[in-house]
Amino acid sequence: MHHHGWRQGAGSLHASTIILLLPPLIIAFPLSLLVLVVHEIAIGILRSHTSRGTLILPAESLHSSTTVAINKLPSDFIIGTSIATALLSTIAALGIWELRKRDVSSARHQRIWGWANIFVVLANLGLVTACTVLVFLAQRDDDRQHISVRYLDENDAKKWTRETWLCQIKKVNGFGSWPDIGCGFAVASRWMLIPLGACSLLMAVLCLWQVL
Repeated sequence: MHHHGWRQGAGSLHASTIILLLPPLIIAFPLSLLVLVVHEIAIGILRSHTSRGTLILPAESLHSSTTVAINKLPSDFIIGTSIATALLSTIAALGIWELRKRDVSSARHQRIWGWANIFVVLANLGLVTACTVLVFLAQRDDDRQHISVRYLDENDAKKWTRETWLCQIKKVNGFGSWPDIGCGFAVASRWMLIPLGACSLLMAVLCLWQVL
């Protein structure tokens, strides 16, 4: 493990340190929280318009309601990944700070922080990548669905992701504007995983460059 010439001087913050802190602290941390908030809004919109797992159907429907069976795995993955990324990016930023402190000369200290940081950023990259792949594959299967009021009337206990429910319901007349709003938030939270993954990759590259 070698050490690059860029170091943080006593009482000052070197520009290179700020650059290295940008991906984990200024981009990944707030972006992961934004993904969490946006997805939770979508969940809240769907939950507020369903009662005990049922959706009230428009007046022209044969039945008054249909069962809303949700595939929760994609949502759970998005929520868990966004929280984990917020925590791991904070740890990564702390590791970068420790590695670039001039007053820390212990080779053992540097080695521990270096390998710990490598583990953190690679774990985060793997988690975000797995989440993105799983969520997009789940949604690809659901996007093949095309529903109508008649379909909702005749097919009970459909198990779709929250995004699918919101985005399919908006195609049916009689539900108002809430499905459009919820669909927008759900789709946005899924696509925000792409820049989060790119930032995670950048974090890993910079960490490996810093440590190895």
